[in-house]
Amino acid sequence: AQKKEIALQMDIPTTSVAFADPYMLKTVVRNIMSNAIKFTQPGGTITVSSASVGDYEEITVVDTGVGMSEENLRKSKSDLEQRVIERTMELQQANERLTHELRRREQIENMLRRGAERYKNLFENSIMGIYRADPEGRILMANPTLVKMMGYRSFDELSTASSKKARYEPTFLKKKIKNRLARQGRVRGFDAVWERPDKTRMYVRENARAIRDVNGSVLYYEGTVEDMSEQKKAEERIEL
Repeated sequence: AQKKEIALQMDIPTTSVAFADPYMLKTVVRNIMSNAIKFTQPGGTITVSSASVGDYEEITVVDTGVGMSEENLRKSKSDLEQRVIERTMELQQANERLTHELRRREQIENMLRRGAERYKNLFENSIMGIYRADPEGRILMANPTLVKMMGYRSFDELSTASSKKARYEPTFLKKKIKNRLARQGRVRGFDAVWERPDKTRMYVRENARAIRDVNGSVLYYEGTVEDMSEQKKAEERIEL
């Protein structure tokens, strides 16, 4: 202010009392004063005053700068109102997109949940055996039908037996079908004979496929097994 020879006038009653954060108050007044000094011509005047307005103390800073013409002031107000309108519309559109995305995700989650429930119901109640096993032959999943079909009391008993290379070994572990899976990725209607822990034989028809990662390596095998023993016995009786 001294460099520009600006006169500073204080019109603050000595009786004025305000309860406020002193650091915040100083920061606000200092910023307003800096702006007033910046736009006040040399030799101008800046007046700081305060007055009680209801329960508040109002501080006013008035300068003799050139300010803005009425036309520019109206234009600035119009531009500001337009920006507020545009920003409000942008926020409304963003909110609508967010609401739509949340609804879409909720629908997908519901579909996945229903799909998982249907798969679980199919897996547990299917009349066919369903399995999943890793490339080394360890049973990862088996439904109750397959467990019973193989003569075991529980999945844990079956998985323990598979880790010990039981003689019933599923067909896909054998070289012939593994080669077909390697070439074709899927095998349908493969007839084979499995042996249960009690040494009885079971004729099965197997469908299997190899599930691979993005690099083509086998993650696991999965498939279905149908017990064809009764049909096989009937065919043998007919042949006799």
